[in-house]
Amino acid sequence: MASFAILLSSGPITGIGRIWADGREIRGADGQFEMPTTMRLHDGRGSGVADPLIVAAEGVGRAPAYPGCAYVVFEDFGLQAFGNRLPNLGFEVFADSGSPQDWIRALAGEVVRGPDGARMAQGYVATRPRIAGDVQALARLSGTGAGYRHGAFVLDGAPPLHSIAASDLAEADEDAVGGGNGGWMVARRGLAANARPAGCSLTYLDPDRDYQAGRQLVARGRTGEELSVSALVVARADQARALAGHWLREAEAAVETLEIALGWRWLGLSAGDHVELEGRPGRWRVVRLDVRGLRLIVVAEMLSEALPLVQRPADPGRVLPAPVIPASVTRIVAFETPVPLREGLPALRILATGGAGWRGAELSIAGQGEDIALGTVSRAFPQGELVAPLGIGPDNLWDERNSLLVRQQAGQEMFESRSAAAILEGANLVRVGEELLQFRDAWPEEGGLVRLSGLLRGCFGTAQPVAGHMAGSAVHLVRPDSLPAYGIGADSIGRILSVLAIGPGDPAGGTLAQVVVSGAGFGPMAPVHVRVERQPDGAIRSSWIMRGREAWSWNDAEPAAANLIWRFRSDSGPVFDWQVSGTMLELSPDAQMERAGGLLPSGTVEIVAIGDGPAWMRTSRRHAI
Repeated sequence: MASFAILLSSGPITGIGRIWADGREIRGADGQFEMPTTMRLHDGRGSGVADPLIVAAEGVGRAPAYPGCAYVVFEDFGLQAFGNRLPNLGFEVFADSGSPQDWIRALAGEVVRGPDGARMAQGYVATRPRIAGDVQALARLSGTGAGYRHGAFVLDGAPPLHSIAASDLAEADEDAVGGGNGGWMVARRGLAANARPAGCSLTYLDPDRDYQAGRQLVARGRTGEELSVSALVVARADQARALAGHWLREAEAAVETLEIALGWRWLGLSAGDHVELEGRPGRWRVVRLDVRGLRLIVVAEMLSEALPLVQRPADPGRVLPAPVIPASVTRIVAFETPVPLREGLPALRILATGGAGWRGAELSIAGQGEDIALGTVSRAFPQGELVAPLGIGPDNLWDERNSLLVRQQAGQEMFESRSAAAILEGANLVRVGEELLQFRDAWPEEGGLVRLSGLLRGCFGTAQPVAGHMAGSAVHLVRPDSLPAYGIGADSIGRILSVLAIGPGDPAGGTLAQVVVSGAGFGPMAPVHVRVERQPDGAIRSSWIMRGREAWSWNDAEPAAANLIWRFRSDSGPVFDWQVSGTMLELSPDAQMERAGGLLPSGTVEIVAIGDGPAWMRTSRRHAI
């Protein structure tokens, strides 16, 4: 985790909205972060008070308050999801609610005159190397024109309009020395029609698409050059389209220019003023003034018609914003298997997962000394919970009768079907309760459910519970190659190990889970294929087949011999044990009389392997007699 401050603006702001880290939204418009962190905003208004975190780091009296600047301070910002580095942060900053004219005033002072126009943009990012560049861009955005009033530069939203009478103008030639009130018409220049722009495209920042660059084009359907305007203007698609259309009309009109000569009484004209000529349509903007002799030479360009900016519907493109989902706490499942998931010594396997929004965690074994790192789990595998109970099925055959009806957790990978050959190679291994099993087919059902069928039960020596799995049991896909493992020895049996997970959604200090080492990978395993028969003379004959992890993969190895207890449970309650070895037991009527005082009544038989490890692993299923 890290604590730091970020300067947002050299001036005051009204607030901030969404926040992005490395392009991913981590704070929504509602102010909710997807991970635990503390953020304080200093908006730059007032004299400012130093942030307590900076005071704690720098000391009282030495911590700057940064008056007039807007900044944020983060405390305990999680870095796990960003490679333990500070990510590239982006902020949605609300500077003010003013118009482009107000933004010009903020940059250049009171240089704007006249009424404010329609607000055709929601914001502007001032990034030009010189203030004049930003002022020029904003002037164009606001519809104001540059000019001089009483020797001072101004941007006027409603410049003065001068009407020039016909008597002030006369046809001019080289011999003309006067006429009317001293004005001469010098020239009227119109460019060819194909010089008019064919369209205008505006590249802007679209707040409806997380401030990605958007482009709106207004075209005339004729040949010619297309005007391209790129500005850090924040606008909706309809606003950008209206601006592009307005600027296109201005460019079309400005193709035609006018040059006139006027007498000395027009020396009050300034660049940026508007003029209209008697007998000629349209208005003109003065762009240049020159004095030649006793003449004032005026160069003007035609203005577009004073049409209001009409916001017509425009398509910004479809956006699929990712929802801000708070990071969830890591759930830790630590388990052992009688048969190792991978070749090697017995190990404690760590299954780390979480709810919606979980984005991984670093795992370690916490001890009294230094923690032992186990690695990083970056994503959750398919998981869910049983909606209906799962009954008992065969351990050594395909279970085609039972199936798992699972409500899968949203926002994660889906369970997928695989071929029978792939299942026999180890695919689609899931953990349900304490049992590991495999499924072949995954069929989606209504209500977000999935049915997993074609089962192989009791994988890696795990056992099915006597009563089956109850509804609500957790179901996790297990990928052995991706599971962190902690090697254990026989001397670890009975020890309590602490597994620590530190992820974006975990509390300070991480999530801790404790597990008792059962020694499932060390103790003897219960025999299978137990048979019990009562002979006509009253004798009882029982046989079984030994199991061992060293002979699990159908190789030529023989299971190691083990000492066993042949246990009889009568229906009326008494229990009688016989300690045996090998794979067969025969109890004569005399042996039964000696131990039980008579022939064994009806009941059940189970065989228990003597040694370390959990009882469920060392005890066979019960068989009736």
